Amino acid sequence: MIFAFAIPLLGGLLSELFQRLALHFSVEEFPTGSLDAGLALIGGGIIWLTLASIFMGALEIYGTTNHLVKFAFLAGLIQLTFGLVLGIFSIITLRRRRFAQKSRQHRN
Repeated sequence: MIFAFAIPLLGGLLSELFQRLALHFSVEEFPTGSLDAGLALIGGGIIWLTLASIFMGALEIYGTTNHLVKFAFLAGLIQLTFGLVLGIFSIITLRRRRFAQKSRQHRN
Protein backbone atom coordinates (compact mmCIF):
# COMPACT_ATOMS: atom_id res chain seq x y z
CA MET A 1 0.00 0.00 0.00
CA ILE A 2 3.01 2.25 0.48
CA PHE A 3 3.76 2.00 -3.23
CA ALA A 4 0.14 2.21 -4.40
CA PHE A 5 1.02 5.45 -6.19
CA ALA A 6 3.60 3.68 -8.37
CA ILE A 7 1.08 1.61 -10.34
CA PRO A 8 -0.94 4.55 -11.70
CA LEU A 9 2.24 6.58 -12.19
CA LEU A 10 3.93 3.94 -14.34
CA GLY A 11 0.68 3.06 -16.07
CA GLY A 12 0.05 6.69 -16.92
CA LEU A 13 3.53 6.96 -18.37
CA LEU A 14 2.86 3.86 -20.44
CA SER A 15 -0.40 5.16 -21.88
CA GLU A 16 1.26 8.54 -22.53
CA LEU A 17 3.98 6.73 -24.49
CA PHE A 18 1.36 5.12 -26.71
CA GLN A 19 -0.34 8.45 -27.26
CA ARG A 20 2.98 10.11 -28.17
CA LEU A 21 3.74 7.34 -30.64
CA ALA A 22 0.27 7.71 -32.11
CA LEU A 23 0.72 11.45 -32.67
CA HIS A 24 2.81 10.62 -35.72
CA PHE A 25 -0.35 9.34 -37.43
CA SER A 26 -3.59 11.04 -38.31
CA VAL A 27 -6.85 9.86 -36.75
CA GLU A 28 -8.21 8.64 -40.08
CA GLU A 29 -5.32 6.19 -40.47
CA PHE A 30 -6.12 4.17 -37.35
CA PRO A 31 -7.89 0.85 -37.90
CA THR A 32 -11.34 1.40 -36.37
CA GLY A 33 -10.26 2.79 -33.02
CA SER A 34 -7.91 -0.02 -32.07
CA LEU A 35 -5.54 2.36 -30.30
CA ASP A 36 -8.44 3.87 -28.34
CA ALA A 37 -9.52 0.39 -27.31
CA GLY A 38 -5.94 -0.45 -26.33
CA LEU A 39 -5.65 2.69 -24.22
CA ALA A 40 -8.99 1.95 -22.56
CA LEU A 41 -7.83 -1.58 -21.70
CA ILE A 42 -4.55 -0.23 -20.34
CA GLY A 43 -6.47 2.25 -18.19
CA GLY A 44 -8.79 -0.46 -16.90
CA GLY A 45 -5.85 -2.70 -16.08
CA ILE A 46 -4.16 0.10 -14.18
CA ILE A 47 -7.32 0.70 -12.17
CA TRP A 48 -7.62 -3.01 -11.33
CA LEU A 49 -3.98 -3.23 -10.25
CA THR A 50 -4.23 -0.06 -8.14
CA LEU A 51 -7.41 -1.16 -6.37
CA ALA A 52 -6.00 -4.64 -5.74
CA SER A 53 -2.86 -3.10 -4.26
CA ILE A 54 -4.84 -0.80 -1.98
CA PHE A 55 -7.17 -3.63 -0.92
CA MET A 56 -4.22 -5.92 -0.21
CA GLY A 57 -2.62 -3.15 1.86
CA ALA A 58 -5.82 -2.67 3.86
CA LEU A 59 -5.94 -6.41 4.55
CA GLU A 60 -2.30 -6.36 5.68
CA ILE A 61 -3.07 -3.51 8.09
CA TYR A 62 -5.80 -5.63 9.67
CA GLY A 63 -3.41 -8.61 9.83
CA THR A 64 -5.46 -10.85 7.57
CA THR A 65 -5.15 -12.20 4.03
CA ASN A 66 -7.53 -13.10 1.25
CA HIS A 67 -6.68 -15.33 -1.70
CA LEU A 68 -9.20 -13.49 -3.91
CA VAL A 69 -6.83 -10.51 -4.18
CA LYS A 70 -4.73 -12.65 -6.54
CA PHE A 71 -7.65 -12.72 -8.98
CA ALA A 72 -7.88 -8.93 -8.96
CA PHE A 73 -4.17 -8.70 -9.77
CA LEU A 74 -4.61 -11.33 -12.47
CA ALA A 75 -7.57 -9.47 -14.00
CA GLY A 76 -5.54 -6.26 -14.05
CA LEU A 77 -2.54 -7.94 -15.63
CA ILE A 78 -4.67 -9.62 -18.29
CA GLN A 79 -6.41 -6.38 -19.15
CA LEU A 80 -3.10 -4.50 -19.22
CA THR A 81 -1.51 -7.16 -21.43
CA PHE A 82 -4.38 -7.11 -23.93
CA GLY A 83 -4.23 -3.32 -24.04
CA LEU A 84 -0.49 -3.37 -24.69
CA VAL A 85 -0.82 -5.98 -27.42
CA LEU A 86 -3.66 -4.11 -29.10
CA GLY A 87 -1.81 -0.79 -28.90
CA ILE A 88 1.45 -2.22 -30.24
CA PHE A 89 -0.42 -4.07 -32.99
CA SER A 90 -2.22 -0.91 -34.12
CA ILE A 91 1.00 1.13 -34.21
CA ILE A 92 2.86 -1.59 -36.14
CA THR A 93 -0.04 -1.86 -38.59
CA LEU A 94 0.02 1.88 -39.19
CA ARG A 95 3.77 1.93 -39.71
CA ARG A 96 3.48 -0.87 -42.27
CA ARG A 97 0.73 1.00 -44.10
CA ARG A 98 2.83 4.14 -44.24
CA PHE A 99 5.85 2.22 -45.49
CA ALA A 100 3.75 0.56 -48.19
CA GLN A 101 2.35 3.94 -49.28
CA LYS A 102 5.82 5.49 -49.43
CA SER A 103 7.20 2.60 -51.44
CA ARG A 104 4.30 2.90 -53.92
CA GLN A 105 4.98 6.61 -54.29
CA HIS A 106 8.65 5.99 -55.01
CA ARG A 107 7.80 3.43 -57.70
CA ASN A 108 5.60 5.90 -59.57
